[in-house]
Amino acid sequence: MRNIAKIISVLLHPLLIPTIICVVLICYAPSALPITSIKGQIEFTLFIFVITFLLPLFAIFIYFFWNKGFKNMENESEGLFVKSIIMESRKERIIPFTITTAIYASITYFLIYKAPYSLRILPIVFGSITMCLAIVTFVTRFWKISAHSAGVAGGLGFLIGIYFKQEELTLFYPVLTFLILVGILMSSRLYLNCHTPLQVIAGATIGFCICLGSMLFFG
Repeated sequence: MRNIAKIISVLLHPLLIPTIICVVLICYAPSALPITSIKGQIEFTLFIFVITFLLPLFAIFIYFFWNKGFKNMENESEGLFVKSIIMESRKERIIPFTITTAIYASITYFLIYKAPYSLRILPIVFGSITMCLAIVTFVTRFWKISAHSAGVAGGLGFLIGIYFKQEELTLFYPVLTFLILVGILMSSRLYLNCHTPLQVIAGATIGFCICLGSMLFFG
């Protein structure tokens, strides 16, 4: 069960949620992402995967290895240093979360000015994600809130917002699936003793409210 919980945490990693949402919208709500050709859909999905998952992950890995080397050379105390790429402690997460927030903020800024009108949903999505990341990063300075819960609940908020705002009735089953995934993911984080019930609930509340509110208001 512990291995299953770990696999669920990896598959529903917060950095993978934008790619998952992209695939869902292409398959079930083409009016939200009107990309007609199969080639264009694949290329767009890969682009989202690279800038939202690989790029932040690469930046975090660079920080991790630089951090470990610096710590070994200087023999520094715990502080904000990362002991493991898993980043189990609260302090270890602050700088990686800050790096990720900066990357997503840059993506949002680019999309606001460069995204075509047909893809106007993208700045809303990435702006909401950036806001969630910023809040989670700030809270993490004082309390170990669940970023996983914020990510998957944020994805649910997006889908529900698009479902009602654009009347995409084909999103009913993806919404239902995401609702189940939110429960599974939160249970997995609790089973792994990564968070307390309050921490996963707080993360889910932030992600869901911000993403749903942004989609209903700006979508």
